[in-house]
Amino acid sequence: MASILEKLPKNLSTYLNGLMTEEGFTQEDKRDRFVKNWIKKRALFDKIVEHNGFVVTDKIGQESKNTVFIITYSGSLLTISSEKSDKTRDVMYESIKLRQGNYPKTEETSVTIDFPIELNKSVNVNGGKLVKTSPVFSMAIDKEGESTPHAEKRFRLIGEKISNALKLINSAIFSKTDTENLESREDLFNKWVILTWFRIGGFKEEIFLARANLLWIELFDRVYSELTTNIKSGEKQDEAFLDMTNQKFTHYCDVYKWLESEKKDFDIGLMKALEEIPVRDDYQDFVNKALLELYNTYR
Repeated sequence: MASILEKLPKNLSTYLNGLMTEEGFTQEDKRDRFVKNWIKKRALFDKIVEHNGFVVTDKIGQESKNTVFIITYSGSLLTISSEKSDKTRDVMYESIKLRQGNYPKTEETSVTIDFPIELNKSVNVNGGKLVKTSPVFSMAIDKEGESTPHAEKRFRLIGEKISNALKLINSAIFSKTDTENLESREDLFNKWVILTWFRIGGFKEEIFLARANLLWIELFDRVYSELTTNIKSGEKQDEAFLDMTNQKFTHYCDVYKWLESEKKDFDIGLMKALEEIPVRDDYQDFVNKALLELYNTYR
């Protein structure tokens, strides 16, 4: 537990300790689960905004005119519109926090924001009911900067995706189930060879690992379920799973990344390749073929 908190900024670890105490997370295993799920909130936030044309950043200066999405230490969502002709902005704050229902929203029009906005610092809003947020956990700015009815609809849809993701994490934090599934197999996740392909240190590594874990589950949840159903020996199940993740899949991923980079004439990057693969039609064909081979080898 301490190893995770020590990698977080001091202000954040203090804040999370306060939340855990307030909500009764006193047992070590529950505290560990809480912190991992809270970090997963940021991982999901970063993934959603990046996939929708936003750039995750540590600081937004006064010169910025574009739309901003922010997730706060408290786990709530703040959306700041692009700057209007009178230099004001519209904001929406959804107080998600640790709630599991009744998520209050505050919408303000024609307010001003104190810039710069920085990671680990509060956002100050002037001219409305919303005055100050908890510190910024992560934030992203729109690359396009457009201000049209289409853009406004797009921003709201992205906001809804983020909001729903944060609410699902809240449900997971308070879930009572102890059923073994792929998410519970951290031992297998830590053996995923792709983790060694790119690692970064400190706090950022915890965010990367949370994002990689989400992807790992998306890629291999069905594989794990099928193997545990069709192979009797637990030891053989794990061997087959690691064969899939560390041998068959890495080859598939290498080929896909190379072909897509050649097609686009630039290196698409490993994370982008990994996040594109699950939605490809041919990935399920690959999984079906791989499972048959694994059954024949390990059953």
